[in-house]
Amino acid sequence: MKKILNSTFGLKSFKRGQKEIIQSVIHGKDVFVVMPTGSGKSLCYQLPAIVREGLTVVISPLIALMMSQVLYLKKLGINCGALTSSSSPGEVTEILDNLSQKTLKILYIAPERLSKASTIKILKAGNVNLIAVDEAHCVSQWGHDFRPNYLLIGNLRESLNVPLVALTATAGPRTKIEITKLLFGKNKPKSFYFGYDRPNIFMSFQLKSSPRDQILNFVKKNKKTSGIVYCATRAKTETIANALNEIGYSALAYHAGLESSIRRNVETLFSSKNNLIIVATIAFGMGLDKPNIRWIVHADIPQSIENYYQEIGRAGRDGKPAIALTLYSQEDIDFRRQQINEGTMMEVQKDLNHQRLNHIIGLADDIDCRRKNLLRYFGEDIVLCKNCDLCKNPKDTFEASKSIQKILECIILTNEKYSIANIINLLIGHLTDKIKKNNDQKNKFFGTGKEFNNLQWLAIIRQMMGRDLIRPSLKGVNSICLTVQGKMFLTNKHPINFNLDSFHKISKKVKIKTLVSDDDQALLSMLKANCRKLAENSNIPSHFIFREATLIEMAIKKPKNIDEFFMIHGVGPKKLEKFSTSFLKIINISPPDPLHPARRKLIGGNSAYIYDQLIEAQSKLAYGKDGHQKKITCSPSIIAKISKLINPTQAVINNILGEKKALRFGKAFLKILKDF
Repeated sequence: MKKILNSTFGLKSFKRGQKEIIQSVIHGKDVFVVMPTGSGKSLCYQLPAIVREGLTVVISPLIALMMSQVLYLKKLGINCGALTSSSSPGEVTEILDNLSQKTLKILYIAPERLSKASTIKILKAGNVNLIAVDEAHCVSQWGHDFRPNYLLIGNLRESLNVPLVALTATAGPRTKIEITKLLFGKNKPKSFYFGYDRPNIFMSFQLKSSPRDQILNFVKKNKKTSGIVYCATRAKTETIANALNEIGYSALAYHAGLESSIRRNVETLFSSKNNLIIVATIAFGMGLDKPNIRWIVHADIPQSIENYYQEIGRAGRDGKPAIALTLYSQEDIDFRRQQINEGTMMEVQKDLNHQRLNHIIGLADDIDCRRKNLLRYFGEDIVLCKNCDLCKNPKDTFEASKSIQKILECIILTNEKYSIANIINLLIGHLTDKIKKNNDQKNKFFGTGKEFNNLQWLAIIRQMMGRDLIRPSLKGVNSICLTVQGKMFLTNKHPINFNLDSFHKISKKVKIKTLVSDDDQALLSMLKANCRKLAENSNIPSHFIFREATLIEMAIKKPKNIDEFFMIHGVGPKKLEKFSTSFLKIINISPPDPLHPARRKLIGGNSAYIYDQLIEAQSKLAYGKDGHQKKITCSPSIIAKISKLINPTQAVINNILGEKKALRFGKAFLKILKDF
């Protein structure tokens, strides 16, 4: 075993727990493994696959992760392959040939393949002797990343009658029970739990004040190191990467909208190059083998504690100190709520996802040791860690039980039909159309909350959500309801302290944002009127179109075109598509020129600028350098493809263009990309 570790994998020693797990798997035991991120779970089935006779089937939810593992194992001389939803007929044929010759040692399979009878037939004839389930928490409907096809794995195990090893880094007590029941059935697996703590990672959260500056200042303090910035949207990855490049850092954007060849190039560069920053959606980092990532920044609040734990776990895998900074705001939370509500999952799953979001809000607005509360979520207890921002600088608190009681009783008295905004309006005595319609100006709570302003009440409500006392209701649009914990609080009232720093900062931040010059006030009024009109036509609240802060930024910055409009905070791809023409017409009097769809997809990133430069160069050279040759042009899709290339060679560009177009445009296009 040690010999294979050295000669095949090039490793000198096992990490904690690996040796015991691998021995159990080699001996044919059913095994359940919970290990922290970066502990080397993959080796726990890869090494046994070499030692044992026959084929090891690995079920994994991410195609990118599977393909990177296949490339890695092939470099080590291990015969392996992958069957995914995107496998070509040729790739499937090659795998079938290897299976028939019994030369394949490891076969990665996407879970959706398990629903095909042809896949089961292949596996039954393939001399399978072990099933490895990566990201085993995906089988749990309670888990944060439920994949329905994982429910087919238990039947597959029984059908093949082979041992199974299930591995995960994120499984709380309830998820562990589900994994054991659904994957192992009546068999009792040998379980290995190594805890969740990553003590070398310093954990920190900050309310957003000036997010761009907060990120740039953090990177400046941690220069000459590799790190990852996680963003909620693709557009933001491009924006932040561009901002970092402008001040002299090497940064690359990474998201699912990029072509697979570009994503692979980014992954390769990050794995091999030091001092490189990746600005990515959550798709980046799974299975990444880079031990010296020194920091992780979340530019927006993560979807859940499980996601947060997985993502910060990509830092400091060499055991040396690392830092995790998370920025958050009410707008982040609203965006995550909207993602959940617009999802296609069942109502019960949406409710669970709202609960998970509540837990990460609680961690963000915490007043106690962050690591202690993070590990408590996974069923572990520790004393204070002394390696988080709250242990280093404890927060001031205030006793909030009377305010909590007032809000909970107000929600009950309005039959859980009011939104957060309407609850606050009722408390501060602001008579809205909704309150008039329901005659709630006679409600006993109307005007009883004037001790706080609306933003301070919002901070209290957010911290109540962080304690999971209230949650969005699935019965009405934007309404909130009490949870079991909220009802228990009213029955057994007890003191609850909230974060005073969070309470103050939210009220200061937004007041500064609302300062608009007299010159811009008229434009702002027109933008607000347009927002109300669009909202009325769609029968939705106006803030669903754009929030006031977004309209203020439009009035101040006055975007001239669709690219500049996309840079406004709060404008995402869908809203850009729906509303850009309407608002730009107001800002600029006349409507903007329409963009080709290929160009529109690039909005907000470096590639958009390069695309425009390439179009300009093409225009100059369309009739040749002398202006007298036959006109040649490239399609917008080809121009878009070239604009997204990273460090290309002349040969790569020429191959995309074809012979004739390469002669006309190749050198000019390469110069533009090199200059950029």
